[in-house]
Amino acid sequence: MIEYTIDEKLRAEEIQVQSNISSLIDNGMSFYFLAGAGAGKTYALVESLKYYLNKKQNELEKTGRKLACITYTNAAKGEVIERLYENDNITVSTIHSFLWGIIEHHQRELLDIHIEYLREVISDTESSLYTDDKN
Repeated sequence: MIEYTIDEKLRAEEIQVQSNISSLIDNGMSFYFLAGAGAGKTYALVESLKYYLNKKQNELEKTGRKLACITYTNAAKGEVIERLYENDNITVSTIHSFLWGIIEHHQRELLDIHIEYLREVISDTESSLYTDDKN
């Protein structure tokens, strides 16, 4: 059997950090995590999400709104979902899938804009080549 001991000083620091994050949440302030691998970013994120969900669960359910959690990797996304037990009041996605969800319904318009841009580039290039030939 493996026994784990937690350094009390580090545990106190962890509690203080989480308390600071909770205070930021209470005051509607933005924050971000800046720490190396294995520092506990996902743990702090999940604890912060749990804190927010506990405070706002009824409001979210009444309004039909959801909390969005955007991560950089699929691994982090999976960890968050697993640790929150697939809570229906939160949508967890990677930044790529989140942004794709916003623009996917505008593919035709984006394609039209891109085609128009390419036509302008071709026209400018042809004009430049024609002008260069005259000199």
